[in-house]
Amino acid sequence: MGIAEEQRVGLLYKDVYIKFLRRVDGDLNLVCKSVEEVRKAALQAAESGERVNVPVYVEGFCYAYSREAPVVSAQLT
Repeated sequence: MGIAEEQRVGLLYKDVYIKFLRRVDGDLNLVCKSVEEVRKAALQAAESGERVNVPVYVEGFCYAYSREAPVVSAQLT
């Protein structure tokens, strides 16, 4: 169980920016690069009862191409 579920906090995104770095012809695996920031924000929201805005950075990989170079980068707020 993740910290958001433990603290009974919902995650909502009001803005999403996605940049496709190359064409995705296969399964896309998304990796969150802001895990610690999300954890801290969930704890802060649970304690304060207020909305907390943090940017969340995500990279997408198409392992058919490469396991090292992302094909998508995204920022969610």
